[in-house]
Amino acid sequence: TVSLSLVKFDPAAYAAKIKQPTAAEVAAWEKAHGKEIAAYYEANKRTYSKGEQVRLRHILVRMNRNPSEDEKVKAHDRALELRKQIQGGKDFAEVAKEFSDDPGSKPQGGELGWNERSAFVPAFAQAAFNLKIGEVSEPVLTPFGWHLVLVEEKKPPEEKPLASVSGEIAQVLVKKERSSALAEADAK
Repeated sequence: TVSLSLVKFDPAAYAAKIKQPTAAEVAAWEKAHGKEIAAYYEANKRTYSKGEQVRLRHILVRMNRNPSEDEKVKAHDRALELRKQIQGGKDFAEVAKEFSDDPGSKPQGGELGWNERSAFVPAFAQAAFNLKIGEVSEPVLTPFGWHLVLVEEKKPPEEKPLASVSGEIAQVLVKKERSSALAEADAK
């Protein structure tokens, strides 16, 4: 017969007990542990980079969850009519404020801010990232309804180099090392 008890001393639970390392402590640790910092950077590269981004506005013509073909056609026609108004000289933001069915962005004229491709459903993302700046899309069908999309600005992908985040990573790793030591001391 075996009777076993297990107690886990999770270093993450000790993180709050660790005082903030000083700049000198972080700098010394950074100098002595370059390989660990580089390995952490490589393992967490996504944290230190951003994909291509667009700042855009949209107008939504909402449909029911399972729309009939007639409802799809009517909503598509409404989206086309709104697009014609914009192409005829009306301001996209004003049309969005008046006619969009998206309650979250309607008051801001359809403004969705800066977003990466992953923030949107695939059909919407494809349309948004393929548009030129200032161009209004044809109606785009998503599970939410028909959208008109206007891209206002684009940013290329960006990645922070290791040198610019080395100190930040060193601080994270110093705290992690200290909380592990505290957990180990309690376990002993």
